[in-house]
Amino acid sequence: MIEKSTSTKVKKRKKRKVMVTRTGCNALIRAKMNKNGEFEIVHHVMQHNHPLTREPLNYLHRSERQMNQPKEQAIEAMQECGLRPIDSYRYMCTEAGGEDALGHSKKDHFNCTTI
Repeated sequence: MIEKSTSTKVKKRKKRKVMVTRTGCNALIRAKMNKNGEFEIVHHVMQHNHPLTREPLNYLHRSERQMNQPKEQAIEAMQECGLRPIDSYRYMCTEAGGEDALGHSKKDHFNCTTI
């Protein structure tokens, strides 16, 4: 008696739902390894035809973030009152009108606190 093999189930991949962000940008850097084992640039095009980041995320750039003395003092005072760093961050975000209006990131905030 010959038994038929059980059918194998093929998993189908789900299509990811992502925004279409392709712009046909020609910017590139092409490098090759030379005889010394070091990389050298052989061709580059630095001209982009699009902004490098989306407008709502510009506040995350290092050049846009600022941790000034009054903010540091406020964070320190909240910490001395017993507020956890995440709570003081949320409070400052609410007061500023959102994370993007605060002027510094959560990581900057946590780095400023001394536990």
